[in-house]
Amino acid sequence: MALAPDPVIMEKNAPNHSNRTNASTIGGAGLEWGAWFSFRDKGDEITKPSLPFLVDIFAGLPFLMPRSERPGLGTSWFPTMVLAIEFKAPIPRFSADHANRTVGIYFSGKFVNDGRHDSNVEVWTAPCNIGEGKEIAGWREKQVCLVIATQMAYIVPMAFHLQRPYINQYGDDLPFRFACVEIHM
Repeated sequence: MALAPDPVIMEKNAPNHSNRTNASTIGGAGLEWGAWFSFRDKGDEITKPSLPFLVDIFAGLPFLMPRSERPGLGTSWFPTMVLAIEFKAPIPRFSADHANRTVGIYFSGKFVNDGRHDSNVEVWTAPCNIGEGKEIAGWREKQVCLVIATQMAYIVPMAFHLQRPYINQYGDDLPFRFACVEIHM
């Protein structure tokens, strides 16, 4: 797979960006991430069963926070605890307006409370596969949102997973391996 993050969206996460909340503001846009995702193998295509995977591969909210805003957060992983997916549109056929292996993924998140964090994800069609096209005026208007999802994940320090008594009790399987998946078609 290939991933091409959008630097314009990432710039919005800088501590001094106008989107960021501070002591004198209420609310705010939170943190954002966006990228073009593509299967590299020309035989692979975006399919309805691949969409739940795609809504769960974004950079997590704690990862996007500037280091100064996440003191003490070492190497961690963010297991999905709850994932709700709503399919918004059918996947268009491969054409001059829609890619068959590439989608745009947009993520936003606002809160981290006691290690729990919520996320909103959108998966959009792409006008071409990564590296196979050129920008054409009006391309955005032809794209459709395929899926929206909300997710609650938890911050788990990697050290927790590597503790010897923990490994003896659970093996390599984590007790966090459960999810409530709600699918709306």
